[in-house]
Amino acid sequence: MNLGPFALPEGLVALFVLMLSWLLALRLVMAQKRRRDVIVTLSWNALVIGLFVARLIFLFRFHELYASPLAYLDIRDGGWHVESGVLAGLGYLLTQLARRRLLFKPLLRAGLLTLIIAAPLTWWWHAQEAGDLPDMQATELDGTPVSLASFKGKPVVINVWASWCPPCRREMPVLIDAQQRYPHVTILLLNQGEHPDSVSEYLRGMSASTEHVLLDPAANISNALNVVGLPTTLFFDANGKLISKRMGEFSKASLHAYLRQLSPDSTTPAVKNSSIDKR
Repeated sequence: MNLGPFALPEGLVALFVLMLSWLLALRLVMAQKRRRDVIVTLSWNALVIGLFVARLIFLFRFHELYASPLAYLDIRDGGWHVESGVLAGLGYLLTQLARRRLLFKPLLRAGLLTLIIAAPLTWWWHAQEAGDLPDMQATELDGTPVSLASFKGKPVVINVWASWCPPCRREMPVLIDAQQRYPHVTILLLNQGEHPDSVSEYLRGMSASTEHVLLDPAANISNALNVVGLPTTLFFDANGKLISKRMGEFSKASLHAYLRQLSPDSTTPAVKNSSIDKR
């Protein structure tokens, strides 16, 4: 989502919209300020607890893919176990409200109103997402045109990047390593607007293969995919259907978690050792 010159990850926007809708619903449903303030405080506590648990469970599941405990703190990688976080937040909220039964009915009304407020925004958000792998042509580094549709038949990951983008540079070793580890998934590195020689030089500096590195000089493909910021990674199943989309950089763990949504085979990397260090 674009906000002026800034691009915000979809998950962050969704969380913000949901929380804003909930606070607005509370204000409309609960006239007594003191009771409303109690619920607002509990709601923020539930959000913090939910985020903490979601991160903790994710780290428990994929801790072996992090280089050090210090890397656990880098939440920019998008590593969250959403289901656990939601259950933890709701559990805390319900436990705290068990002694305040008079608040249940207004809270139920607030929850229903939240859905009414957030549902149209959620529908609009999903309507903006690309639905299928576009039948468009990119260019290989040697100038050869290649159709994206030709990669159908197995899961496809498209990472939209540029060498001038700091988070793109940070996550590039993870993607290069993934190309080796997950041969049953096609990982395409779609560069935006840079000269082929510059792209080749940058990849040579990383001792990386140029296989499956494509150019999108006029950003036609990224526009068709509704990409609003770099890096953005899109995950398509073997039939070319969009499964997931993420804006922001990956760690090995968070990329692995996304790849598990594409194919059961993605849960077992084919290459156990790699020259690319863990991040």
